[in-house]
Amino acid sequence: MGPIVSALASALSGVAASVAGLILNIGGIITGAFLWLSVNILNWVLSPNFISLSYTDPANNAFLDVGWSLTRDFANIIIVLALVVIGLGTALRLTGYQAQKALPILILIALLINFTPVICGVIVDAANILMTFFVGDGFAGGNSFINSANSQWSNIESMAGRGKLWDPIASGEAIAAAAGALALIIFNVYAGLIYLLFALLFMVRYVAIWVLVILSPLAFACYILPDTKSVFTQWWKQFIQWSFIGVVAAFFLYLGDHFLMVTQNPEFHSAASTLSEVGSAPGLSGIINNIMPFAVVVVFLTIGLMLTLSSSAAGASGAMNLAKKSAPNVGKWMGKKGLAFARDKTPAGVRRWAERQATAKKWGEGEKGVKGALKRAASDPLARVRRTMGGVVTGALNEKLDTDTAYKKAKEQGIATNTIAFNKATDAERVGIMKAMREKGKSTEFLKGLPEKEKLKTYEKAIRMGDEDTAEAMARGSFDQTGDFEKILNQIEPGKYNAKGLTTADIDRDYTSYADKLIKETATEDQIKDYQEKWYEKTDSQGTKMIEHVYKSPSFGAKQHAFAALHHGPGFENGYLKFGQDKGVDWHFETTAGRANAPHALNILSSTPMQSLGKGWTGLNAQEIKQRTLANNIIRESPVLTNAKIKGASLDKVFIKYSKLRNEVKNYQGRAPVEVKREMQDIRDGLEAAKNGLRTDPKELDRFEEIERIMKYNPKP
Repeated sequence: MGPIVSALASALSGVAASVAGLILNIGGIITGAFLWLSVNILNWVLSPNFISLSYTDPANNAFLDVGWSLTRDFANIIIVLALVVIGLGTALRLTGYQAQKALPILILIALLINFTPVICGVIVDAANILMTFFVGDGFAGGNSFINSANSQWSNIESMAGRGKLWDPIASGEAIAAAAGALALIIFNVYAGLIYLLFALLFMVRYVAIWVLVILSPLAFACYILPDTKSVFTQWWKQFIQWSFIGVVAAFFLYLGDHFLMVTQNPEFHSAASTLSEVGSAPGLSGIINNIMPFAVVVVFLTIGLMLTLSSSAAGASGAMNLAKKSAPNVGKWMGKKGLAFARDKTPAGVRRWAERQATAKKWGEGEKGVKGALKRAASDPLARVRRTMGGVVTGALNEKLDTDTAYKKAKEQGIATNTIAFNKATDAERVGIMKAMREKGKSTEFLKGLPEKEKLKTYEKAIRMGDEDTAEAMARGSFDQTGDFEKILNQIEPGKYNAKGLTTADIDRDYTSYADKLIKETATEDQIKDYQEKWYEKTDSQGTKMIEHVYKSPSFGAKQHAFAALHHGPGFENGYLKFGQDKGVDWHFETTAGRANAPHALNILSSTPMQSLGKGWTGLNAQEIKQRTLANNIIRESPVLTNAKIKGASLDKVFIKYSKLRNEVKNYQGRAPVEVKREMQDIRDGLEAAKNGLRTDPKELDRFEEIERIMKYNPKP
C-alpha cells in the first residue's frame, strides 16, 4: 500500500502543479509584456526623440515663451517697487534696505532677469552632458532582461508540457515549472515597476525644469530684499535638485546596464554557485540560478532609485551651502561689476532725472499762509521719497567715490597687491589705483604687469572722468600704444580731438602726434620717471622715433635731459647724441615752420658737464653754439634777416666763418695769411653791403647790429 499511496499523492500534486502552471503561464505572458513595455518606455524617454522642445530656451519652447515672458514682466514691476522700498529704507535707515547694500544688488538683478534662461540653460546643459555620457545610447540591458525571461519561460513551458499524472518524475517537473513561473512573474512585475519609475522620473524632470525656468525671473527679483531672499533660496534648491536628479539616476542605470552585460558572460554562470536540486522538482534550481543575477541587478536598481531621490536633495543642499559660503564674495563682485556697468551705460537723461529728484521741493514751498502750510504738509512725505530716491541714484552713479576709495587703499599697498586688486576692480577703481601708483612713482613698473586691453580701458575711463594727469601718466608709460590712445581720444570727442589725438591748440603748437605732445609737455622729474622702459627706441603713430621728438622739443632742456639720463641711463644718452651727430651741426639751426630744429640740444651736448663726463659732442665749441643760438633767435624774428644770404650762407654762419678766419690769421693755421685776409675782406664787403641795405629800416638795422655784438664782430683786418 505504501508505494501505491505515495505514487497517487505524487500524481495528484502533479495534476495540481500542471493546472497552476497553466494559470501562471497566462500571468507570465502578461507580466512579460509589462516588462517589455516598461523597458521600451524607459528607452523612449531617454532617447533624443522623446521631446524636441528645449529645456530652457523660450525661443524653442512655446510653453516657456508664454510663461517666462509673463513672469519677466511681473519681475520688472517688482524691481520698480523694490526701488521705492530701498528709497524708503534709506530714508528710515532700515538695516538691509539702505541703498549702499541693496541698490547694487537691484541693478545686478535688473540685468540678470533678462538672462535667466541662459543662466538656467548653462546648469541644465551641464547636467544633460553627464546624463548623455551615462545613458546616451539608452538602457541596452533591458533587452537582456526580456530575452532571459523569454528563455526561462520556454524552459518552464517545456517542463510543464512533459507532465504526466502517473509519472512521478514528470509531476516533479510540473511542480518546478509552477514554482519557476511564479518566481518569474514576481521578477517581471518588480523589474517592470523599477524601469517604469525611472522613466517617470525622467519625464517629470522635463516638466519640473520648465516650471522652474518660468518662475526664474520672479525668484531672482525676490533676491533683492532681505525678507524675500528665502523665495530665491527655495527656488534655487529645487532647480539644482531637478537639474541633477537625472545625473544620479543615469549613473545607476549605467552601472546596472554594465552589470547585466557581465551576467551574460558564460564564465559568470560557470563560476557562480548553484542551488541544490529540489528532490520533487528537478530543473527548478536551474531556473532560479538563471534568474538570480537579474534579480540582483533589479535590487541594485531599486537601491539606486532610492539613492537618486535622496542624493539629489542632498546635492541641492550642498549646492545651497556652497552658494551661501561664496555668495558674499561673488555677490559683492557681481554687484560691483553691475553697478559699474550701470554707471557706464546710464543715459544722461536718467542722471538729470535723478538730480531733479534729489533737489525736489515740497508742493507750496515758499508760499505763505495756511494754504501754503497745508500744501507743504501734504506733500512732505512724497518730497522726502523723491529726494531720497534721487539721492540714492545720484550717489550710486557717482563713480568718483569708488575711484577715491580705491586710491586711498592703493596708496597703502605695494605693486603686487595693487596688481591683484587692479585685475578684480571696476574701471573707475582702476583709475584710482593707477593714480596712487603714479603718485608713488611706480606707474612704469606697475604698467608692465598689466594686459594691454585693460590699460586701454583704464585710460579711456580716466579721460572720461576728467583725470588727464593719470591718463597721460599711463600714456607716457606705454609709448608703444600711443596710436591706440589717439583713437580713444578721437572716439570720445571727435569734435575736440583729431585722428592724431590733438586739439586745435595742440596743432597751433606744432605738435605732430599725441606722443609728440606728451614729450614736449614734459617738465618735471616725475613725468620723466613715468616714461616706459626704452621709450627712446619706440615710434609714434606717424613712424617718428621718440628720441627725435625729445631732441627737437624746445621744452626738453638741460634739466629734463639730466633727469632722463638719471632714470633711463646710457641708452637714452647714446641715442640722443647719435641722433644729433647724424643730423650735423648746421641742421640744428635750420628753420622749419618758423622755428630752429634743435639749437638747445647743441647747448646741452657742448656744455662743460657733458664734455667733462665724456658724454658730450666732441669738437663742439660751447661759446660758438651759444652765439649762434642767440643770433638765430633774432634772425627768425625778421623775414628780411632770415632771407639775407652772403655767398649762399645765413648770417650766423657768415659771422662764425669770419671769426674762425680771424683766429686762423692770428695763429697762422692751415693756409697763407694773404689768402685768408682776402676771404675775410670778401665777407666784410658782403656784411657791409647787407648792413647798408638796412639803413632805411632802423628796426632791422638795430637787429643787425645786435647780431654783430653777439657774434663779437670786428671789421678791422
